[in-house]
Amino acid sequence: MRKAIAALLILATLAEADAEPLTLEQAVALALRQNPELAAARWDLPAANAKVTQAKVWPNPQVELELEDLGTGDYSGFDQAQITRSITQLFELGGKRKKRIAAARGERAVIACELEARRITLIKETTLAYIEVLALQEQRRFDRESVSLAEKACRVVEEQMARGQATRVDAARCEIVLGNARLALDRTGHALAMARARLAAVLGLKSPGTFTPTGSLTQAPPVAAGKTVPATHPLLAKADAEIALMHQRLQHEKARAVPDLTVYVGPRWIQESRDVTFVAGAALPLPLWGRNQGGIREAEFRIRQ
Repeated sequence: MRKAIAALLILATLAEADAEPLTLEQAVALALRQNPELAAARWDLPAANAKVTQAKVWPNPQVELELEDLGTGDYSGFDQAQITRSITQLFELGGKRKKRIAAARGERAVIACELEARRITLIKETTLAYIEVLALQEQRRFDRESVSLAEKACRVVEEQMARGQATRVDAARCEIVLGNARLALDRTGHALAMARARLAAVLGLKSPGTFTPTGSLTQAPPVAAGKTVPATHPLLAKADAEIALMHQRLQHEKARAVPDLTVYVGPRWIQESRDVTFVAGAALPLPLWGRNQGGIREAEFRIRQ
């Protein structure tokens, strides 16, 4: 098992040596461009735009064909028939369309704030993962120097033992120090490989061996991709947008309580006299029982949450 881990660490070191340098600014730009979770979340905004577009659509008219006075005897066939063709149109009352559009736009505003929050969170996660790799790279450099110094000390002790200036106890102590230094180097190498894998996942890369973070822990470079600081944190803006959306939904539910007007108009052909007349009418539901009470109460409870 230890040999397998050592082999993996050697392969990771070789891959790291051939990898291209990656600055923090490049890492953030790469994450914003390739992170799979952010890429998937970006589709929510055009979907919300499509919902706004659909909310603006008027109800479709209906074409109706009606045949009357069909039967037996004198009314057999179509000689006594009356044929009516009409167009029926539903007119939404109570400002339904306007309030439906407002609610759809409110949902879009919430999604936009959530997307911006995801973007800022990704910048933070990328920066932390990048700094973690930098710190472990620096720790590995120190551990390598510690191993090198311990090896030199062991060689000096061996030379001193040959001259009778040191004992086996001194050599044993030196070997313990060297073993601890090598163990620390192995642990740091394993932690570095895991950190590089985490950074690669954030960046949307399949392999961590394609890049090597470069930079200094004491002087971090500016990040151009994330230097624009919003006046309000996106999570706070999202909370405000969600509150506004709940009020918009309440107004929409109240508008749905208003009955819609249906109007129809069309010509009527009287086969017997070959005359043409016109028919027109309107229908308006009576809100005796259903006044969208449940929808309104639900929207009110959502606001109180």
